[in-house]
Amino acid sequence: MDKDCLNYCQKIFSNLNNLCNKFLNNFKIENIDKLLDIIEKDDTYINEIFKNIEEQIIKCQHLENKKINKTISILSDSSNKINESIEELTESFQKEIYKIESTDNLGDIKKIKEELKTTINDFIDFTYKIKKDIKNVEYILQNEFQKITNAAKEIESLREEIYRDELTGLYNKKGLESIYQTIINNSEPLSLLFIDIDKFKDVNDTYGHLAGDLILKTFADILQNSVRAEDIVARIYGDEFIIIFNGLKVGVASNIAERIRERIERATFYYKNTPIKITISGGLIPVDKNKTFNETIEVADKLLYIAKKSNNKIVSV
Repeated sequence: MDKDCLNYCQKIFSNLNNLCNKFLNNFKIENIDKLLDIIEKDDTYINEIFKNIEEQIIKCQHLENKKINKTISILSDSSNKINESIEELTESFQKEIYKIESTDNLGDIKKIKEELKTTINDFIDFTYKIKKDIKNVEYILQNEFQKITNAAKEIESLREEIYRDELTGLYNKKGLESIYQTIINNSEPLSLLFIDIDKFKDVNDTYGHLAGDLILKTFADILQNSVRAEDIVARIYGDEFIIIFNGLKVGVASNIAERIRERIERATFYYKNTPIKITISGGLIPVDKNKTFNETIEVADKLLYIAKKSNNKIVSV
């Protein structure tokens, strides 16, 4: 159940509770005229509440959760009962007031007052019951909403596991691909930098894979800290990374890419107190919205291949 639907139902609960409280606060015999006045003035308001309830039920019908639909049905039944009771009470009040106005017999007036008092007390009992029903419905809806919220969090957690690289926390290839279309639809221009670590296999062979993992994790942190919040950084293969510069042409993005290359070249990575130096190469291209994700990566990969021949270089178109 979406949050807007729940908030709307809670607003309805509040309106119904306020309506019940008006009756409960004005049930004394001497307040009959005031009570009748409330009923007459609130008639349009009451009907509007029930109309809104019906509209909200229709909005919520797309939800497949049977329990939620059942609770909404309970809410609808309760609101209909209130409406029917108000109509009956109004009619009863009008009859009793007419009797009082049309008789001079004090004994008859006293009897009519007792009947009217009984009618009001019956409605008060009914109102308390409806308030209880409303609270129960509200509790059930909130409980169901919490279940759905928890389920949504679990789904989002699973989504993160699927779309995030476990080692670096960056988007993986699947994750980048999942948001790529949204990025190119909402931003222009875009530049894509495809980089990898030069001779990274030699690092793993010399220092071991644990050292390699440490370098990859630190390298990812450097990349993330070297770009803006609106830029996207992803690890798509072992030592291959992609940066999408949001709203930047290649000319501007190449300056940032070069600063990243120089920063990595100056950095010293340590594994068990052993200093390790690395360099990177990359291919930088403007993103063509008419090309698919894989076609774009293929173009950038060709430039990366050219850069790898020179080592420690950024090649752009």
